[in-house]
Amino acid sequence: MSKNGKVQKKLDESLNKYRRNPIATKSYQLPDGRWVRKGTRIPFKKPSVNEREDRIQALAEFIMKHPFATRSKMAKQFCRKWECSWKTVEWNYVEPARKRVTILAGMTQAEAREKALGVVMSLMDHPNSRTRLRAVVAFARITGIEAPNRTELTGPNGGPIQAMSVRPLVDLSADELRKLATKALEIEGNGASRG
Repeated sequence: MSKNGKVQKKLDESLNKYRRNPIATKSYQLPDGRWVRKGTRIPFKKPSVNEREDRIQALAEFIMKHPFATRSKMAKQFCRKWECSWKTVEWNYVEPARKRVTILAGMTQAEAREKALGVVMSLMDHPNSRTRLRAVVAFARITGIEAPNRTELTGPNGGPIQAMSVRPLVDLSADELRKLATKALEIEGNGASRG
């Protein structure tokens, strides 16, 4: 076999791991008694209800250990372990796991948000600038400041669009951020909706 042939074989083997039902590299018997022959496709196996529950529980525990983990980090962590795509992890497991975390914590969504906001506020005085920056980003995500901008062609009642200048959160002091967080919690507590 030529050098290019060996390289191509290695490439095929590495890509084979990420296919939905990859090609078997050796013959073996499945737990249900069927045989998978070398060179044939491995049959796709849908997870059972118990396996799905175990995966959601494992992901919930991961979220509790790593509260700042992004969806992509969660997918990267579990795709290879569960031999599924990142879409499967994100669509089928992340949201139920996040709901389970709030249930395990024994609090409502609003209580969880308030507690997370308290933790984030305490991190804003941290001596490490990277930690402070992550706290500001988390603060923006929790309070809804990071929500997508809504653009209208006309203002209220067909009038002109009113614009105002906004200071970036990074430029605010810790006291100003605390006041802003308190104001955001008061508004949300009164039943006002984000717009």
